[in-house]
Amino acid sequence: MNRDGKESFDCIKDELIQLHKRWIIYHQLYATNQHRIDILNATTPNLFAELQGLILDAFLLSLDRLTDPSMRGVNRDYSLFYLLDQIRKGKDTELYEELSGILKEIEKSATGLRTLRNNEHGRVTSAVSFNDKNAPFSGLKTADISRLLDNIMHFLNLIEFRYLRSVTRYDMIALPADEDARALLVWLKRALSSG
Repeated sequence: MNRDGKESFDCIKDELIQLHKRWIIYHQLYATNQHRIDILNATTPNLFAELQGLILDAFLLSLDRLTDPSMRGVNRDYSLFYLLDQIRKGKDTELYEELSGILKEIEKSATGLRTLRNNEHGRVTSAVSFNDKNAPFSGLKTADISRLLDNIMHFLNLIEFRYLRSVTRYDMIALPADEDARALLVWLKRALSSG
């Protein structure tokens, strides 16, 4: 992999790590069970509704960046398409073909999310439901988002294994137990019990 390809790979890898962290936090707060939603609603529902929208916005922006075209005019975008272009330029035809197929699936899966991100307000507030753990975005399920993240992870890991002989388990990223969303819920529950 050339220097530009490695630089773009590292940027995209960091972006995917952040994307997984956001998804973990979102899932811990809003998509695990009704009891957690009840705790949030019993404390500061407006604050947590706003936080939900902010997390989803950040998540969608990250996905947008990852699935942007490789170039906008004369400016390059470090995206999956840009990385694929670097593989093509390196003449690794076999890897290029395999990654092209995966990227088509990623793009297809990301279309619904991109539509949400590009709605008239640029926010997903009306598309979010506190009560349906299976539909964090209108018409999409947490399983669909997890599958999309798995496809992006697979895309990057094929490159990482080919050129660096390693892989990254993005889906196994763990936040410190005393600093993740579950810790917040424990503290909120304690406050409600003692109040």
